[in-house]
Parts: sequence; C-alpha cells; structure tokens
Amino acid sequence: MNKIKDFIRKHKVLSVILISILTIVLVLVFTTIMLFTSTTNNKSEVDLYIYPNTTYKELCSKLQKQNIINDNSLSFALFSNLFSLDKNFKTGYYVIKKDISVYSLVKKIRNGEQQTIRITINNVRTTDIFAGKVAKKLLLSKEDIIKAIDSLNYSYPNELFYHILPDTYEFYWTVNAKDLIQRLFNFSDKWWNKQQNRIKNIGYTKEEIIALASIVQEETVKEDEKSLIAGVYINRLKSDMLLQADPTVKFAYGDFTLQRIRLEHLRIDSPFNTYKYKGLPPAPICLPDISTIKAVLNYKQHNYLYFCAKEDFSGYHNFASTVQEHNLNAKKYHSALNKRNIK
Repeated sequence: MNKIKDFIRKHKVLSVILISILTIVLVLVFTTIMLFTSTTNNKSEVDLYIYPNTTYKELCSKLQKQNIINDNSLSFALFSNLFSLDKNFKTGYYVIKKDISVYSLVKKIRNGEQQTIRITINNVRTTDIFAGKVAKKLLLSKEDIIKAIDSLNYSYPNELFYHILPDTYEFYWTVNAKDLIQRLFNFSDKWWNKQQNRIKNIGYTKEEIIALASIVQEETVKEDEKSLIAGVYINRLKSDMLLQADPTVKFAYGDFTLQRIRLEHLRIDSPFNTYKYKGLPPAPICLPDISTIKAVLNYKQHNYLYFCAKEDFSGYHNFASTVQEHNLNAKKYHSALNKRNIK
C-alpha cells in the first residue's frame, strides 16, 4: 500500500514539474511571437531622417513624436538592447511603412537600410543653381557641392555641364559630393559612348555639340524647332560667321530676365558674347536637355542663316536665308515689342 502511495506521489511531482516547464515554454513562445509580431504605430508611411550626431535619446524621442513607437514600447526596448541600438544606428533617410514589425524597424535603423531619394536635374542655367537644387534634397550643403566642383579646376563657368545630363537620378540622402558628381559623370559617359557614330558624322566634338545645344535650349521651348535652329547655327559656323546668339549675351551679362537685347548689352567683353567673338562659347550657357542634344546631333540641313522670334509671340520663329529677309522679320518683331511696351 505504501509503495502505491509513493508511486502516485512521485508522479504528481513529475506532473507538476512537467506542467510548469510546459507553461514556461508556452509563455516564452507566446512572448517571443508577441515581440516579433508587434508592429509600429504609424498608419501610413513616415519619412524618418536621422541626422549626424543624433543621440539614442533623441532618436527615441523622434520615433515617438512621429508616432512610430509608443513611449513605453517593450518590444522596441528589448530589440534595441538586443541589437545594441544605443551604440549602433546609422545616419540616413528611412521610409517607415505602415505597421511594419518593431523588429524590422530596429534592424533597418541598425543596419542603415536607407531609402533612395529621386532627384530630377533639369532647367539649370548655372552650376550654382545646380548645386542649390541638388542640395535641397540631400544631407549635403550647397557649399559642399560647389567645393567639389571647384576641385575639378575648370577654367570657365558651367564646364561641369560637359559631363552631366538632365535626368532623374536616385541617390542615398547621405551621399557625399564627390560620389554624387562621379555618378553623374558615369551616367553621362555611358550615354555619350552610345553616340559615337553620330558624333563622327556631325563633325563636331562632344563639347562643341553640348555648347551648341545649350544655346538652342535657351532659344526655344518648341521641340519641333530645335533641329531647325541647330541647323542655322551650324550653317553660320561653317560660313565662319559670328553666331550672334542672344542667349550668350544674357549669360555674359548675367541677366537671364532680359527681354530685349540692346547695343549696350552687345558690347560686353566676354568670351561668351558670340556677337563679339567667333565660334561657340568656351562652355555651355546652361544644362541642355537630352532632347536638345539629340536635335543638334540630328540637325536639319537647310539654307537658313538667320531666325527671329515671330511677332505673334507664339514662341516660334521666322527663318531667313538672306539678311534682307531677316531684317524684315526683325522689324516686324521689334514693332510688336514696341506695341507691348517691352523694353
């Protein structure tokens, strides 16, 4: 009888131990599942910028203010401790998607899994404008970019535009100025390498094509006129004539708002003034679009040597083969300017 009682007693203890162990295991499993499946609070995508020298305390405060985590988030505290987040988080731009796991959030910041930023580079007249436009999207300052450009030791303003193309690019927010410019150069080189046959056929260097395209870019916004205007300037170059391109005077004068070019403007002594110096300017007067470069590479052959804005202010131009015909077109345009009191 005593043996039976002892057997029952022993198995009761074993049962209690087994039940206790099972309970602990279940609690641990449940807690682990809860931790790994706990999600952030944000109900839509949040842009998170972590600046250099941000402290862990400041990071936590930012996450709370942007409603990404609660101020008493157990899962964030545990994963932060697990990954030593207080000592190992990366400066960068992160997109925190709706309801991602806290585990993924900590891992993302810990490993520096940044989101790229799309930057469209177009409608740029000077490297100063270029630097300012790009810097607005990145951690870089405008001065950082200007310094990197200056280190290239160009002789003239805008020589940078021989080596970059307007397009939409993707960069990390933390990219440095040197790498940014190098990536732009690489893209440009690849594009121009595909144009080698066309460059040989046209008979001008890549730099000459870009400089000419920059003038065409400033002359018209009409895509169907670009190749015609390019043909005019090429005819003038071949005839050893002055280009007499008004946009080059505006660039030399440093005033892109000029609506009417007068004799006082034409007298400015600048290598960019094509009324004074033959040939193309020593550097582009803007960053020409790829469509404009293609218009130069595929310029229309014709006999026109002159063109003038149409008097209807449509944005189109009247073209002429003789100076007499051109003077008549110019007279009509200047008369229209006078009627509108454009000075």
